[in-house]
Amino acid sequence: NSDLDHYKNIGGMFGVYKGRLKAAVYGNSSNLNQDSKITAAMSKLKGGDYDNIEVMDDGSTISYMSAGDSDDYFSPTNGLPDYTTLGAHFSNKWNQNKLGFKLNYKNNDIRVLDNRTSNGQNLLPNGTSFFNSGRTTDNSRRTSQNLKGNFEIFVDSLSTLKISFAGKKNTTENSADNYSQSLNNLSQFVSRNKQITTGEGDTELFNGNINYTRKSKKKGRTLSIDLQPESTKNSSFENSDNVTDFYTNGVISSTRILDLYKDNAGKQSSIAARVSYTEPLGKKFSLQTAYSFKTIESSSNKIVYDNLLNRQRIDSLSNNFDFNNFSNIAKVVIQYRATKYSISGGVEATQTSFDLNDLDRNNKFSRDYLNWAPRSNFTYKFNQYTSLSANYSGNTSQPRVDQLQPIRQITNPLYEVVGNLNLRPSFSNNIGLNFNSYKFKSEQFMYGYVSYNFTRNAIVSNQTVDLKTNKTTSSYININGNSSFYGNASYQKGFSKLHLRTTIGVGYSLSNYASIINSVVNKNKNESITLNPSVSYYTQIVNISYRPAFNFQNSSSTTGSINNGRAFTHNHEINGSIQLPYKTEFNTSMSLSFRPPNASFATPLNVYIWNAFISKKLLKADALEMKLSVSDILNEKIGYNRYVGGNYINESTYSYIPRYVLIGVTYNLSGNFAKAEKK
Repeated sequence: NSDLDHYKNIGGMFGVYKGRLKAAVYGNSSNLNQDSKITAAMSKLKGGDYDNIEVMDDGSTISYMSAGDSDDYFSPTNGLPDYTTLGAHFSNKWNQNKLGFKLNYKNNDIRVLDNRTSNGQNLLPNGTSFFNSGRTTDNSRRTSQNLKGNFEIFVDSLSTLKISFAGKKNTTENSADNYSQSLNNLSQFVSRNKQITTGEGDTELFNGNINYTRKSKKKGRTLSIDLQPESTKNSSFENSDNVTDFYTNGVISSTRILDLYKDNAGKQSSIAARVSYTEPLGKKFSLQTAYSFKTIESSSNKIVYDNLLNRQRIDSLSNNFDFNNFSNIAKVVIQYRATKYSISGGVEATQTSFDLNDLDRNNKFSRDYLNWAPRSNFTYKFNQYTSLSANYSGNTSQPRVDQLQPIRQITNPLYEVVGNLNLRPSFSNNIGLNFNSYKFKSEQFMYGYVSYNFTRNAIVSNQTVDLKTNKTTSSYININGNSSFYGNASYQKGFSKLHLRTTIGVGYSLSNYASIINSVVNKNKNESITLNPSVSYYTQIVNISYRPAFNFQNSSSTTGSINNGRAFTHNHEINGSIQLPYKTEFNTSMSLSFRPPNASFATPLNVYIWNAFISKKLLKADALEMKLSVSDILNEKIGYNRYVGGNYINESTYSYIPRYVLIGVTYNLSGNFAKAEKK
């Protein structure tokens, strides 16, 4: 696709199928934030096999699918992108499908230019308000090379061995020009900052997983073993030139010039293993046991130099820090299965050891923790198509190295971050209830779920704000009181004879988040109610759908609320397509967004985005498609967001792609799975 002047979306792919063999090379170049047909085709070609299984801190495992790789998609929400992607795929199976191999390679080069502005108000516990505004011009570039693959061996009819691996190398370049200012309640300046930063960085990552699964001839008996090594290595440098003016009664009282060179290096390596075993105990009972361990070795060496003093090291801002973490996790679960229901219950014990070493100050700290977490699940089947389930689980999360490292990290003279050696692991409790019902003959589908989460020793921010200059020093602390509740229900009804499908959905969420501001506990409460009806009409010739969404939000804070913290929005998505004679299709869509005025923003914000395209297919098997598309016909798109919180409100702007017209040509050669796309 191209408008022959400013915008493009060009891609091509060539592939071969031969039995179980799949091989393809592809490329894509675009400066639009829309998906490419090449990306979709490659994701389908890769399939959904698991490439990696990660053993988490709490002993659980998460499986990643190649088809869901985040590198497959690049769709920035703001900024002006320009990216090029090259890649290849190979997969095959041999020996009557008992041996399989898959390999994927990808190279990305992504550039983004973004001009941003922001305006906000922040309310402190003593009633002081600061009015902050700023603007930033940001140029970034990221190049990456990514190689991942797996071997899968079916040892016999009961045993499978899978070896997965992934390696990645990223290089980043960034330059930013930033201006920010703060005013007090009297509209007087309290501080202003001008900052220019340039930097580069490199990151190398490797992870692998060896999984062996053995099923027994005895039904229900299984053994699974995972071994996973991981390593990460990163280095970066940054030049940061700051000029900060401080004011007293609206008059400049002092100026601080800061010109820093930051040299950061870090690495992390880990090894994890997990053994799980399931044993049937009679016809209705079964026993599940698992043991996991994970050891992590991390180091972070941050050195800051003063460019104004011939790059003299600043010891107060520099630190060499090691963090080692070792976890043992044991789990036992007993399950009972009956005709109508199943119930399981068990317990998981997690033992964690910390070794912290501040090499510069020769300070060593060691800590040990033990967490017990019951686990349970209950499922009741009313019939083949209707079920109700309830579950509980708990998991442990470790603090990051940057949250522990005890040095000041200066973003600019008005914002500093300091680590906290005394952080403990956090522990989250999750309770859920789910209901599903299908009625195929009457074309009805219903589902509903509620979930409640509360966290013990949650790691949150601990901020100290200077009441004269609005300088913020942020650290981390453990606190109790964080919780969230989510609920959602949906009912769908189809009318085949009328070619109609209708849906009604309702959702509710409530979250409580605590933090510290100037030694005062600030509890933010955010409440949201959503209503999502929809109706669609479909035939072989015409498809029309209408999907509105209504949202009401209410935010409050124990520190105090700016205005009343309430906001109401409603959005309307209208889509339609018609198949015209001579293999011609017309498609149009409208996205209508309405943000009425509220106590925080007096101006309504209504945006109408209208897109359309017309396409025609030609040649045998529709091999050639010609397409004319227009994005944002009314030229209404704006790069704007606004947020209403308890003690904080903000509005921001960002760069965006305006109205454009594209002429597109897609050509498919469908011989031995040979495809090419020209746009």
